[in-house]
Amino acid sequence: MGLAAVADAGPLIHLSEIGGLDLLGQFEPLYVPEAVWEESCRHAGENLKALQGNFLLQAISEEREKSFSRTHSLKGLQRGERAALYLCSSLGIEIVLTDDLAARRAAERLGIRAVGSLGIVARGFRLGMVTFAQAETLLWGLYRVSSLFVTAAIVELALDELRQKQVDG
Repeated sequence: MGLAAVADAGPLIHLSEIGGLDLLGQFEPLYVPEAVWEESCRHAGENLKALQGNFLLQAISEEREKSFSRTHSLKGLQRGERAALYLCSSLGIEIVLTDDLAARRAAERLGIRAVGSLGIVARGFRLGMVTFAQAETLLWGLYRVSSLFVTAAIVELALDELRQKQVDG
């Protein structure tokens, strides 16, 4: 494990909705900009607050975040997404956890790898944090329970990939 990442609100909220927050333990350290934390707590509440000690909360000045946003044409993103990308860039962290398509595209332009909620579950399975049955339940939970927009076809593709990993060992 020991893979550093910066979190945007989406995965924190969506994994909270399906009882999968423990999967964030695969990222260490996990940085969370204060703007992201505030947004996430409004939606995920006590589930998230119970894990607060596992995250490194980071204050980012609005001036720095806005300057970074202007420099990298991030105007269309929300403050938390811009803060997460700023933090990746300023700390040299190569992974941002986000489910937002525009944030994923911006991350790609910045040379930062975006990992979404489905990818977090899949990586948790590959690391042995959850069994296939647990990963399957979590993935379908993202489709059926969480507020994440994901199609059944995408869940099926993710499950096919996990099944293949099981066969390949």
